[in-house]
This record gives sequence, C-alpha cells and structure tokens, in this order.
Amino acid sequence: MAIFQHNNRSIHYSVDVAPFKHDLLLLQPSRLTPEFWQPLRESLKEDTPAGGRTLVCDWFSPSLTIEEMAEDLFDLLKTVGFHSVQVVAYEDAVTVIQQLQKKHGDILAKTLLKDKMPSVGDSTQAIRDFSQI
Repeated sequence: MAIFQHNNRSIHYSVDVAPFKHDLLLLQPSRLTPEFWQPLRESLKEDTPAGGRTLVCDWFSPSLTIEEMAEDLFDLLKTVGFHSVQVVAYEDAVTVIQQLQKKHGDILAKTLLKDKMPSVGDSTQAIRDFSQI
C-alpha cells in the first residue's frame, strides 16, 4: 500500500489495474479495513486488464467530520489521477460519498451505495455487474 499525506493525515491506499475501462473506488464500512476487498481484487486479476483502475483506501478517521473525510477523499482521487470515478460504498462510507457528491459531484460518474453490506460473494458479483464485466 502507498501512503497519501494530507492535512496532517496519512491515508493508506492501493491502486490495481482493472478489467474495465473506468476507474473504480471501493469503500468498505469504517469497521473494516481495505483488506475486505482482497477477494474481489484477486478475482479481478483473473480478467484481462482494460485500462481502468481500482482504488481501495483506509478512508475513515474518527477525529474528522464527514465533510473533512469527503474532502480528503476528493484530494486523494485527484492526486492519483482519478477524474471520473465509479464508486461502490457500504454502510457509513455512503454518507462520505453523499457529501462528496454535494461538493464535487462532477468527479463521480456512477455510484452503487448500500446502507447494508452484502456478503463477500454477493458483493463481488454486484461489483462485477456494476462494472459490466
């Protein structure tokens, strides 16, 4: 994982090539780490890369407001070169994406927001469908 330093905060993140043409941001609930996405990331490596990228990150900080986390996430997306991104977010990550939509909606191409996290298998299939793989 790489580290994004911003506003006295470190955000650990990882970017992988993807089997679709768009960029995809995956946000797990704050109670989980980015390793939650590992089964999906491994399954995507089995498909031929198509120019897109997948980003996972440790987005949550209990000392920040939703607005601050959304701004930090926006700055991370810009820094790694994501100008139009599709987003999958679960549980409390949904509110951060909703805040991001309010201020910087032009960066979000498409969203899949779920208040309740599906099982890993259902999540993997939903994301593959969402990304049209």
